[in-house]
Amino acid sequence: MSTTSLPPLDNSRLLLSNSIWWLFGTVGALSPMFPLYLGEIGLDSSDIALLFAVQGVTALLFGQVIGYLADMYFGKKTMLLVCTLLCAPIQAIFPLVPPTLGWLALATALHSIGYSQRVSILNSLIFESRGGEAMFGRVRLVGSLGFAVTTVLVGWLAGFEPFGIKAMWPALVFIDMMLTLCVVCMKDHPVELRRATARKLPSFRGVQQLLLSNPIVMRFLIFVLLFQLVSQSLHFLQVRFLQQLGSPPVFATSTLAVAAMAEIIVFYYGAQITARFSIVNLLALVPIGLALRYGLVFAFPTPWVILACSVLHMVGFGLAYLCSVIFINRETPPELKVSGQTLFAIVFSFVSGLLGNLIAAGILMVLEKRLGASPTEALRILFGIGAVFALLSLLAWLPMQRLYHRRDIAAKG
Repeated sequence: MSTTSLPPLDNSRLLLSNSIWWLFGTVGALSPMFPLYLGEIGLDSSDIALLFAVQGVTALLFGQVIGYLADMYFGKKTMLLVCTLLCAPIQAIFPLVPPTLGWLALATALHSIGYSQRVSILNSLIFESRGGEAMFGRVRLVGSLGFAVTTVLVGWLAGFEPFGIKAMWPALVFIDMMLTLCVVCMKDHPVELRRATARKLPSFRGVQQLLLSNPIVMRFLIFVLLFQLVSQSLHFLQVRFLQQLGSPPVFATSTLAVAAMAEIIVFYYGAQITARFSIVNLLALVPIGLALRYGLVFAFPTPWVILACSVLHMVGFGLAYLCSVIFINRETPPELKVSGQTLFAIVFSFVSGLLGNLIAAGILMVLEKRLGASPTEALRILFGIGAVFALLSLLAWLPMQRLYHRRDIAAKG
Protein backbone atom coordinates (compact mmCIF):
# COMPACT_ATOMS: atom_id res chain seq x y z
CA MET A 1 0.00 0.00 0.00
CA SER A 2 1.33 3.40 -0.97
CA THR A 3 2.40 5.84 1.71
CA THR A 4 2.80 8.88 -0.52
CA SER A 5 0.68 11.90 0.19
CA LEU A 6 -2.39 12.41 -1.95
CA PRO A 7 -2.73 15.67 -3.92
CA PRO A 8 -4.88 18.30 -2.17
CA LEU A 9 -8.53 18.50 -3.11
CA ASP A 10 -9.82 21.72 -4.61
CA ASN A 11 -12.75 22.17 -2.21
CA SER A 12 -13.24 25.80 -1.28
CA ARG A 13 -13.31 26.89 2.36
CA LEU A 14 -16.79 28.31 1.73
CA LEU A 15 -18.16 24.95 0.59
CA LEU A 16 -16.53 23.07 3.47
CA SER A 17 -17.76 25.68 5.95
CA ASN A 18 -21.31 25.43 4.65
CA SER A 19 -21.17 21.65 4.87
CA ILE A 20 -19.92 21.61 8.43
CA TRP A 21 -22.48 24.29 9.41
CA TRP A 22 -25.35 22.05 8.37
CA LEU A 23 -23.72 18.89 9.69
CA PHE A 24 -23.28 20.31 13.18
CA GLY A 25 -26.71 21.89 12.85
CA THR A 26 -28.08 18.35 12.96
CA VAL A 27 -26.08 17.73 16.15
CA GLY A 28 -27.39 20.99 17.64
CA ALA A 29 -30.98 20.09 16.82
CA LEU A 30 -30.78 16.50 18.06
CA SER A 31 -28.32 16.15 20.93
CA PRO A 32 -29.69 18.63 23.49
CA MET A 33 -33.35 18.08 22.57
CA PHE A 34 -33.29 14.28 22.39
CA PRO A 35 -33.07 13.74 26.18
CA LEU A 36 -35.83 16.34 26.66
CA TYR A 37 -38.00 14.58 24.10
CA LEU A 38 -37.40 11.22 25.77
CA GLY A 39 -38.22 12.71 29.17
CA GLU A 40 -41.42 14.21 27.78
CA ILE A 41 -42.65 10.84 26.52
CA GLY A 42 -42.05 9.20 29.89
CA LEU A 43 -38.49 7.84 30.08
CA ASP A 44 -36.39 8.36 33.21
CA SER A 45 -32.71 9.36 33.39
CA SER A 46 -31.38 5.79 33.40
CA ASP A 47 -33.44 4.87 30.32
CA ILE A 48 -32.18 7.99 28.53
CA ALA A 49 -28.59 7.07 29.37
CA LEU A 50 -29.19 3.58 27.99
CA LEU A 51 -30.48 4.98 24.68
CA PHE A 52 -27.36 7.11 24.34
CA ALA A 53 -25.41 3.92 24.95
CA VAL A 54 -27.26 2.33 22.00
CA GLN A 55 -25.59 4.92 19.78
CA GLY A 56 -22.23 3.67 21.01
CA VAL A 57 -23.07 0.05 20.19
CA THR A 58 -24.18 1.00 16.68
CA ALA A 59 -21.04 3.01 15.99
CA LEU A 60 -18.89 0.20 17.31
CA LEU A 61 -20.55 -2.25 14.91
CA PHE A 62 -20.68 -0.05 11.80
CA GLY A 63 -18.17 2.79 12.23
CA GLN A 64 -15.02 1.11 10.97
CA VAL A 65 -16.94 -0.61 8.18
CA ILE A 66 -18.06 2.80 6.92
CA GLY A 67 -14.50 4.14 7.19
CA TYR A 68 -13.10 1.14 5.30
CA LEU A 69 -15.67 1.46 2.50
CA ALA A 70 -14.91 5.18 2.18
CA ASP A 71 -11.14 4.61 2.02
CA MET A 72 -11.01 1.48 -0.11
CA TYR A 73 -14.06 1.39 -2.37
CA PHE A 74 -16.62 4.16 -2.67
CA GLY A 75 -14.81 7.34 -1.65
CA LYS A 76 -15.52 9.89 1.03
CA LYS A 77 -18.09 11.94 -0.86
CA THR A 78 -20.23 8.93 -1.77
CA MET A 79 -20.22 7.52 1.76
CA LEU A 80 -21.05 10.94 3.22
CA LEU A 81 -24.06 11.14 0.90
CA VAL A 82 -25.16 7.60 1.76
CA CYS A 83 -24.91 8.26 5.50
CA THR A 84 -26.88 11.50 5.23
CA LEU A 85 -29.63 9.91 3.14
CA LEU A 86 -29.93 7.10 5.69
CA CYS A 87 -30.70 9.58 8.46
CA ALA A 88 -33.52 11.60 6.91
CA PRO A 89 -36.31 8.95 6.75
CA ILE A 90 -35.65 7.79 10.32
CA GLN A 91 -35.85 11.38 11.56
CA ALA A 92 -39.10 11.90 9.64
CA ILE A 93 -40.86 8.94 11.28
CA PHE A 94 -39.26 9.09 14.76
CA PRO A 95 -42.25 10.92 16.35
CA LEU A 96 -44.41 7.93 15.29
CA VAL A 97 -42.22 5.38 17.11
CA PRO A 98 -44.07 3.82 20.09
CA PRO A 99 -42.73 5.29 23.37
CA THR A 100 -41.31 2.03 24.72
CA LEU A 101 -37.64 1.42 25.42
CA GLY A 102 -37.40 -1.43 22.91
CA TRP A 103 -38.87 0.44 19.94
CA LEU A 104 -36.95 3.61 20.76
CA ALA A 105 -33.70 1.62 21.00
CA LEU A 106 -34.35 0.10 17.55
CA ALA A 107 -35.08 3.50 15.97
CA THR A 108 -32.03 5.03 17.66
CA ALA A 109 -29.79 2.24 16.38
CA LEU A 110 -31.05 2.55 12.78
CA HIS A 111 -30.59 6.31 12.85
CA SER A 112 -27.09 6.01 14.30
CA ILE A 113 -25.82 3.87 11.39
CA GLY A 114 -25.78 6.92 9.13
CA TYR A 115 -25.51 9.61 11.77
CA SER A 116 -22.50 8.34 13.66
CA GLN A 117 -19.58 8.73 11.22
CA ARG A 118 -20.47 11.73 9.06
CA VAL A 119 -18.23 14.07 11.04
CA SER A 120 -15.24 11.74 10.59
CA ILE A 121 -15.72 11.58 6.82
CA LEU A 122 -16.07 15.35 6.53
CA ASN A 123 -12.99 15.88 8.72
CA SER A 124 -10.99 13.73 6.29
CA LEU A 125 -12.21 15.78 3.35
CA ILE A 126 -11.16 18.99 5.14
CA PHE A 127 -7.68 17.67 5.94
CA GLU A 128 -7.21 16.51 2.34
CA SER A 129 -8.43 19.79 0.83
CA ARG A 130 -6.12 22.66 -0.02
CA GLY A 131 -5.14 24.33 3.27
CA GLY A 132 -5.65 21.12 5.23
CA GLU A 133 -4.58 21.20 8.85
CA ALA A 134 -3.92 24.94 8.83
CA MET A 135 -7.53 25.80 8.01
CA PHE A 136 -9.20 23.03 10.02
CA GLY A 137 -9.82 25.12 13.12
CA ARG A 138 -11.39 28.02 11.19
CA VAL A 139 -13.67 25.66 9.25
CA ARG A 140 -14.58 23.68 12.37
CA LEU A 141 -15.60 26.82 14.28
CA VAL A 142 -18.36 27.30 11.68
CA GLY A 143 -19.70 23.94 12.84
CA SER A 144 -19.78 25.21 16.42
CA LEU A 145 -21.71 28.27 15.26
CA GLY A 146 -24.15 26.03 13.42
CA PHE A 147 -24.57 23.92 16.55
CA ALA A 148 -25.17 26.98 18.75
CA VAL A 149 -27.63 28.69 16.40
CA THR A 150 -29.62 25.52 15.77
CA THR A 151 -29.70 24.63 19.46
CA VAL A 152 -31.14 28.02 20.41
CA LEU A 153 -33.65 28.10 17.54
CA VAL A 154 -34.97 24.60 18.17
CA GLY A 155 -35.05 25.25 21.93
CA TRP A 156 -36.98 28.46 21.26
CA LEU A 157 -39.48 26.64 19.04
CA ALA A 158 -39.92 23.99 21.73
CA GLY A 159 -41.40 26.63 24.02
CA PHE A 160 -44.29 27.40 21.68
CA GLU A 161 -47.46 25.55 20.83
CA PRO A 162 -48.15 23.67 18.63
CA PHE A 163 -44.44 22.99 18.01
CA GLY A 164 -43.12 21.68 21.31
CA ILE A 165 -40.01 19.55 21.57
CA LYS A 166 -41.13 17.53 18.52
CA ALA A 167 -40.14 20.55 16.39
CA MET A 168 -36.63 19.09 16.23
CA TRP A 169 -37.69 16.26 13.88
CA PRO A 170 -38.82 18.35 10.86
CA ALA A 171 -35.90 20.69 11.55
CA LEU A 172 -33.49 17.74 11.26
CA VAL A 173 -34.98 16.65 7.93
CA PHE A 174 -34.60 20.17 6.51
CA ILE A 175 -31.00 20.49 7.73
CA ASP A 176 -30.05 17.14 6.19
CA MET A 177 -31.52 18.25 2.86
CA MET A 178 -29.25 21.33 2.92
CA LEU A 179 -26.24 19.19 3.87
CA THR A 180 -26.98 16.87 0.95
CA LEU A 181 -26.85 19.80 -1.48
CA CYS A 182 -23.43 20.82 -0.13
CA VAL A 183 -22.00 17.31 -0.35
CA VAL A 184 -23.16 16.93 -3.95
CA CYS A 185 -20.98 19.95 -4.85
CA MET A 186 -17.82 18.54 -3.25
CA LYS A 187 -14.83 17.06 -5.04
CA ASP A 188 -13.19 13.79 -4.06
CA HIS A 189 -9.94 12.09 -5.05
CA PRO A 190 -10.04 10.17 -8.32
CA VAL A 191 -7.58 7.84 -6.60
CA GLU A 192 -10.59 6.43 -4.75
CA LEU A 193 -11.89 5.09 -8.05
CA ARG A 194 -8.52 3.57 -8.94
CA ARG A 195 -8.38 1.90 -5.55
CA ALA A 196 -11.77 0.31 -6.15
CA THR A 197 -10.49 -1.49 -9.25
CA ALA A 198 -7.00 -2.39 -7.99
CA ARG A 199 -6.00 -6.04 -8.01
CA LYS A 200 -5.03 -6.17 -4.34
CA LEU A 201 -6.59 -4.15 -1.55
CA PRO A 202 -5.86 -4.33 2.18
CA SER A 203 -8.42 -6.45 3.97
CA PHE A 204 -10.68 -4.88 6.58
CA ARG A 205 -8.83 -6.78 9.28
CA GLY A 206 -5.47 -5.72 7.84
CA VAL A 207 -6.43 -2.06 7.96
CA GLN A 208 -7.44 -2.29 11.62
CA GLN A 209 -4.24 -4.16 12.52
CA LEU A 210 -2.15 -1.53 10.76
CA LEU A 211 -3.79 1.29 12.70
CA LEU A 212 -3.71 -0.43 16.08
CA SER A 213 -0.14 -1.73 15.77
CA ASN A 214 1.11 1.82 16.42
CA PRO A 215 1.71 2.03 20.22
CA ILE A 216 1.31 5.81 20.12
CA VAL A 217 -2.16 5.42 18.61
CA MET A 218 -3.17 2.73 21.10
CA ARG A 219 -2.16 4.75 24.16
CA PHE A 220 -3.77 7.85 22.73
CA LEU A 221 -7.07 6.00 22.24
CA ILE A 222 -6.97 4.66 25.81
CA PHE A 223 -6.49 8.17 27.17
CA VAL A 224 -9.30 9.50 24.97
CA LEU A 225 -11.60 6.76 26.25
CA LEU A 226 -10.86 7.61 29.88
CA PHE A 227 -11.52 11.34 29.76
CA GLN A 228 -14.47 10.96 27.39
CA LEU A 229 -16.19 8.57 29.80
CA VAL A 230 -16.79 11.71 31.84
CA SER A 231 -17.52 14.17 29.06
CA GLN A 232 -19.85 11.95 27.03
CA SER A 233 -21.96 10.85 29.97
CA LEU A 234 -22.36 14.25 31.63
CA HIS A 235 -22.44 16.89 28.90
CA PHE A 236 -25.97 16.16 27.69
CA LEU A 237 -27.26 14.91 31.05
CA GLN A 238 -26.65 18.51 32.07
CA VAL A 239 -29.80 19.39 30.09
CA ARG A 240 -31.78 16.82 32.06
CA PHE A 241 -30.33 18.21 35.31
CA LEU A 242 -31.42 21.72 34.42
CA GLN A 243 -34.88 20.42 33.51
CA GLN A 244 -35.14 18.91 36.99
CA LEU A 245 -33.99 22.20 38.52
CA GLY A 246 -36.98 23.86 36.84
CA SER A 247 -35.25 25.58 33.93
CA PRO A 248 -37.31 26.06 30.73
CA PRO A 249 -36.15 24.20 27.59
CA VAL A 250 -34.67 27.34 26.00
CA PHE A 251 -32.44 27.96 29.04
CA ALA A 252 -31.37 24.31 29.26
CA THR A 253 -30.40 24.16 25.59
CA SER A 254 -28.79 27.62 25.77
CA THR A 255 -26.14 26.27 28.14
CA LEU A 256 -25.02 23.97 25.34
CA ALA A 257 -25.07 26.90 22.93
CA VAL A 258 -22.78 28.80 25.33
CA ALA A 259 -20.49 25.75 25.42
CA ALA A 260 -20.40 25.68 21.63
CA MET A 261 -19.60 29.40 21.44
CA ALA A 262 -16.78 28.95 23.97
CA GLU A 263 -15.13 26.22 21.93
CA ILE A 264 -15.10 28.60 18.94
CA ILE A 265 -12.29 30.54 20.61
CA VAL A 266 -10.09 27.44 20.54
CA PHE A 267 -11.01 26.60 16.95
CA TYR A 268 -10.40 30.16 15.75
CA TYR A 269 -6.86 30.19 17.13
CA GLY A 270 -6.32 26.49 16.48
CA ALA A 271 -3.51 26.85 13.94
CA GLN A 272 -1.55 29.21 16.21
CA ILE A 273 -2.13 27.08 19.33
CA THR A 274 -1.03 23.80 17.76
CA ALA A 275 1.95 25.45 16.07
CA ARG A 276 3.21 27.01 19.31
CA PHE A 277 2.52 24.22 21.80
CA SER A 278 3.00 20.46 21.67
CA ILE A 279 -0.20 18.48 21.00
CA VAL A 280 0.57 16.07 23.84
CA ASN A 281 1.03 18.92 26.32
CA LEU A 282 -2.23 20.54 25.23
CA LEU A 283 -4.12 17.28 25.67
CA ALA A 284 -2.94 17.11 29.29
CA LEU A 285 -5.09 20.18 29.99
CA VAL A 286 -8.31 18.40 28.98
CA PRO A 287 -8.91 16.30 32.15
CA ILE A 288 -8.14 19.35 34.29
CA GLY A 289 -10.80 21.40 32.48
CA LEU A 290 -13.35 18.62 32.83
CA ALA A 291 -12.67 18.18 36.54
CA LEU A 292 -13.05 21.91 37.17
CA ARG A 293 -16.28 22.15 35.18
CA TYR A 294 -18.13 19.28 36.79
CA GLY A 295 -16.62 19.82 40.22
CA LEU A 296 -18.15 23.30 40.29
CA VAL A 297 -21.53 21.92 39.15
CA PHE A 298 -21.39 19.41 42.00
CA ALA A 299 -20.48 22.06 44.56
CA PHE A 300 -22.89 24.77 43.34
CA PRO A 301 -25.84 23.09 41.56
CA THR A 302 -27.72 26.15 40.33
CA PRO A 303 -28.77 26.97 36.74
CA TRP A 304 -26.57 30.06 36.49
CA VAL A 305 -23.47 28.27 37.79
CA ILE A 306 -24.08 25.49 35.26
CA LEU A 307 -24.40 28.12 32.52
CA ALA A 308 -21.13 29.79 33.58
CA CYS A 309 -19.29 26.46 33.81
CA SER A 310 -20.31 25.70 30.23
CA VAL A 311 -17.53 28.08 29.18
CA LEU A 312 -15.02 25.41 30.29
CA HIS A 313 -16.27 23.35 27.37
CA MET A 314 -13.57 25.17 25.40
CA VAL A 315 -11.05 22.92 27.17
CA GLY A 316 -13.11 19.79 27.84
CA PHE A 317 -14.25 19.55 24.25
CA GLY A 318 -12.82 22.32 22.05
CA LEU A 319 -9.16 21.75 22.86
CA ALA A 320 -9.68 18.00 23.18
CA TYR A 321 -11.29 17.68 19.78
CA LEU A 322 -8.96 20.04 17.92
CA CYS A 323 -5.81 18.33 19.21
CA SER A 324 -7.20 14.82 18.87
CA VAL A 325 -8.29 15.00 15.22
CA ILE A 326 -4.97 16.59 14.26
CA PHE A 327 -3.07 13.97 16.30
CA ILE A 328 -4.83 11.02 14.66
CA ASN A 329 -4.51 12.59 11.21
CA ARG A 330 -0.74 12.87 11.67
CA GLU A 331 -0.46 9.28 12.89
CA THR A 332 -2.58 7.72 10.12
CA PRO A 333 -1.19 6.49 6.75
CA PRO A 334 -2.23 8.72 3.80
CA GLU A 335 -4.60 6.19 2.23
CA LEU A 336 -6.44 5.39 5.49
CA LYS A 337 -7.44 8.83 6.68
CA VAL A 338 -11.16 8.06 7.04
CA SER A 339 -10.41 4.79 8.83
CA GLY A 340 -8.17 6.68 11.24
CA GLN A 341 -10.80 9.35 11.87
CA THR A 342 -13.61 6.81 12.30
CA LEU A 343 -11.49 4.78 14.73
CA PHE A 344 -10.89 7.91 16.77
CA ALA A 345 -14.57 8.91 16.58
CA ILE A 346 -15.69 5.47 17.72
CA VAL A 347 -13.61 5.84 20.88
CA PHE A 348 -14.13 9.59 21.36
CA SER A 349 -17.88 9.65 20.87
CA PHE A 350 -19.35 6.18 20.90
CA VAL A 351 -17.40 3.59 22.90
CA SER A 352 -16.94 6.24 25.58
CA GLY A 353 -20.62 7.10 25.21
CA LEU A 354 -21.62 3.46 25.50
CA LEU A 355 -19.52 2.75 28.58
CA GLY A 356 -19.98 6.19 30.12
CA ASN A 357 -23.75 6.12 29.80
CA LEU A 358 -24.02 2.53 31.01
CA ILE A 359 -21.92 3.44 34.04
CA ALA A 360 -23.94 6.62 34.57
CA ALA A 361 -27.21 4.70 34.28
CA GLY A 362 -25.98 2.15 36.82
CA ILE A 363 -24.87 4.82 39.28
CA LEU A 364 -28.18 6.68 38.92
CA MET A 365 -30.18 3.51 39.50
CA VAL A 366 -28.20 2.69 42.64
CA LEU A 367 -28.50 6.22 43.99
CA GLU A 368 -32.21 6.57 43.25
CA LYS A 369 -33.61 3.08 43.75
CA ARG A 370 -31.33 1.64 46.44
CA LEU A 371 -30.09 4.66 48.35
CA GLY A 372 -33.25 6.71 47.99
CA ALA A 373 -31.69 9.83 46.50
CA SER A 374 -33.95 12.16 44.56
CA PRO A 375 -33.37 12.35 40.78
CA THR A 376 -31.87 15.83 41.16
CA GLU A 377 -29.53 14.82 43.99
CA ALA A 378 -28.49 11.66 42.13
CA LEU A 379 -27.43 13.70 39.10
CA ARG A 380 -25.52 16.15 41.31
CA ILE A 381 -23.56 13.27 42.88
CA LEU A 382 -22.87 11.87 39.41
CA PHE A 383 -21.24 15.17 38.42
CA GLY A 384 -18.99 14.96 41.48
CA ILE A 385 -17.92 11.40 40.64
CA GLY A 386 -17.17 12.53 37.09
CA ALA A 387 -14.92 15.34 38.31
CA VAL A 388 -12.82 12.93 40.37
CA PHE A 389 -12.53 10.41 37.52
CA ALA A 390 -11.44 13.16 35.09
CA LEU A 391 -8.44 13.93 37.28
CA LEU A 392 -7.57 10.25 37.51
CA SER A 393 -7.55 9.98 33.70
CA LEU A 394 -4.70 12.52 33.63
CA LEU A 395 -2.42 9.86 35.12
CA ALA A 396 -2.84 7.78 31.95
CA TRP A 397 -1.47 10.57 29.78
CA LEU A 398 1.79 11.36 31.56
CA PRO A 399 3.65 8.20 30.35
CA MET A 400 2.32 8.93 26.85
CA GLN A 401 4.02 12.31 26.84
CA ARG A 402 7.40 10.69 27.54
CA LEU A 403 6.88 8.04 24.85
CA TYR A 404 5.90 10.64 22.24
CA HIS A 405 8.85 12.87 23.01
CA ARG A 406 11.30 9.93 22.92
CA ARG A 407 10.03 8.98 19.48
CA ASP A 408 10.48 12.56 18.22
CA ILE A 409 14.03 12.67 19.55
CA ALA A 410 14.82 9.33 17.91
CA ALA A 411 13.36 10.52 14.60
CA LYS A 412 15.46 13.70 14.66
CA GLY A 413 18.57 11.74 15.57
